[in-house]
Amino acid sequence: MINITFHIYLAGGETWDDTTPLPAQLFDGAVALEGVLRIFDNGILTNEIEDELPALIRNLCFSVSRDLQHQDHAAYHFHSYFGQIDFSKQGEHISVAGKGINTVTYDAQDLIGALQNCGERFVSLLEQLKDTVEEKAPIDSMLEAIRLPG
Repeated sequence: MINITFHIYLAGGETWDDTTPLPAQLFDGAVALEGVLRIFDNGILTNEIEDELPALIRNLCFSVSRDLQHQDHAAYHFHSYFGQIDFSKQGEHISVAGKGINTVTYDAQDLIGALQNCGERFVSLLEQLKDTVEEKAPIDSMLEAIRLPG
């Protein structure tokens, strides 16, 4: 079973992950949230993908997972620096390889479902955060940037 968690880099070098309660000052109004997705396969950390979280969520969790349902290849292009991660579907498996990550083969349906689930949890977090901040425009902008058309 594959589980993907997202982690947000906080001030002071700490990180917050989506398996723990919200800290009081998670969102400071920044337009970009830097972080990392951690992919666990049967409880073992197999990969970490670091980039701006809105880009990771939109382009990896939602776009790549959607593409892999209809085609055999997809790519995630990093937002913060040069490079990409390639996804190649071979029957019931997806091979993942690219800059700065381990080359690993995952069960296709498990990976696609875990990517979508991670993206949905991130969107839910942003919607929760809207209730805790006075200035909602940065979060609304982030939500709009994450959502795929259609």
